[in-house]
Amino acid sequence: MAQNEVNPLDFLILVVDDSKPNVILLSHVLEKEGFRVEKSYDGDEALKKIKEVNPDIILLDIMMPKMSGLEVGKALRVSEFEDIPIIFLSSSNESVDKVKAFEAGGVDFINKPFDKDELIIRVRNHLMLKVLKEEREEQLRVLKEREIELSEANQKKHKLMRMLSHDFKNPISGIMGLVTILIEDDELDEEEKSEMLDLIKQSSETLLDLVKDLLDKEVIGTEFGALELKEVNIIDLAQKVITANKPKAALKKINLSLST
Repeated sequence: MAQNEVNPLDFLILVVDDSKPNVILLSHVLEKEGFRVEKSYDGDEALKKIKEVNPDIILLDIMMPKMSGLEVGKALRVSEFEDIPIIFLSSSNESVDKVKAFEAGGVDFINKPFDKDELIIRVRNHLMLKVLKEEREEQLRVLKEREIELSEANQKKHKLMRMLSHDFKNPISGIMGLVTILIEDDELDEEEKSEMLDLIKQSSETLLDLVKDLLDKEVIGTEFGALELKEVNIIDLAQKVITANKPKAALKKINLSLST
């Protein structure tokens, strides 16, 4: 993201300083650049204003009566507004003040009197970093949701494959068994052969219907929709189960039939 991609109108800046001339000067520079500005003149008022307007960035004077800028920064760091960038302002150039400012949660430090061009560049840079951070967090959130969706889809897929394995195994086992008998048993009469071939045909049709049903519903894809409940004819369903298992039952000389 280039620096000029930061649209000032999209951002609200809170200026906090006990000196009214400083607040007026800062506000003028920022508003001339196109930023929206809110003003506070002490720490307590600033904390209340932050709750009201939730600014995108804060310009905060360190030395203020009652509640200093450092105290405001520390209070924000343990609140819901901890992610708001704070640029501390101070007329002191002492390194100890800068260290305290960063310890209080500041992201930058500007000496007073400030250079307006430097101020604007620093504000823009930190707003750009804030936007990038928010975009990254949103991307991570979306990726996490996607990961959960894929995990759920995989669970459904594994469950479906177990079901399909069972549904395919029975008729296939029966067909293979009947084919083996037809090949190896020379004592079968024509009626028995015809009956076995008929069972093989029925089982093959059952498998074909199952495959067609799966393809029609695109159930073998990588994603699955919500399961749909629908009415079924229990007689037809029972007959399909019997037909699918007849070959296997015949191998064990078991006669399956449906009585209604």
